[in-house]
Amino acid sequence: VQENELATRAHTLIHVNAGLTRILGARVHSVTLRAENLLDREYRDAASRIKAFAPNPGRNITLVYRLLF
Repeated sequence: VQENELATRAHTLIHVNAGLTRILGARVHSVTLRAENLLDREYRDAASRIKAFAPNPGRNITLVYRLLF
């Protein structure tokens, strides 16, 4: 850690990814559920230039639907 640098604590994050794909006729339907930082931990990335001002993102949940035709 440099003299003017903020030390960062170690952190453990939980990310979960689940998906389902179905082929119906000539189309492919895909649904994916993603959860990042599931336990909503506050953490800072050691290499971040803004770690002294703002933590990294909290819990993020995303639902994605894709249709291929």
